[in-house]
Amino acid sequence: METVFDHNPTDKELERFGGVFESCKVLGIDYTDEKYADTNYYQIGILYSMRADTQKAQEYFGKLKNQAFLRMLWQDCP
Repeated sequence: METVFDHNPTDKELERFGGVFESCKVLGIDYTDEKYADTNYYQIGILYSMRADTQKAQEYFGKLKNQAFLRMLWQDCP
């Protein structure tokens, strides 16, 4: 499963995710599991939004199986 870490995030970019990856480790959640695909695509889309790459962000947001996911969550602005 592709994750935000496949896109070489900086420490500063990772700060925007509020420690979610550390929490997953502590709780024993394998966020690389396919069942978290929408979460991972969303996070990658946010990463590209932060980088002001709207086209790439929309590419990942478009991969979400549950598009309602986007209405429940925020999209970052550069």
